[in-house]
Amino acid sequence: MKCFNCGSAMDVIPRHGVEIDHCYSCGAYWLDGGHLMTIVAKEGLDAARLSTKPPSHPSDTCRWCGRTYAHTDTVCEDCDRPLRYNCPRGHGEMMIIEEQGLELDRCDECAGLWFDGRELHEFLDHLRQKP
Repeated sequence: MKCFNCGSAMDVIPRHGVEIDHCYSCGAYWLDGGHLMTIVAKEGLDAARLSTKPPSHPSDTCRWCGRTYAHTDTVCEDCDRPLRYNCPRGHGEMMIIEEQGLELDRCDECAGLWFDGRELHEFLDHLRQKP
């Protein structure tokens, strides 16, 4: 699988009994549907703090420069980067969900999750903190 942040090849790595895709160039992760819950459970974290299926919406902000755009735009006028991404597993457009204070990309069809840079670590660290 290619990273849709930087275009580098992603490596499949094992974590708590599941295989996740990791980009060593930019730090991004792809977790297939259900894998996040497996990791959360195996790390002994409180899964009850997670939304069962948070509402999703299309992104309206460029992930690269932060510019707000219309949903009809496909390329950012400021940085010339793509504004929309399809599920790396071949499903529809990735949508945005808000979970644990982070905006994450999710495929509504397969429930796969995309974590930019250190988002996966930040996400798990947030769950480790006492509520």
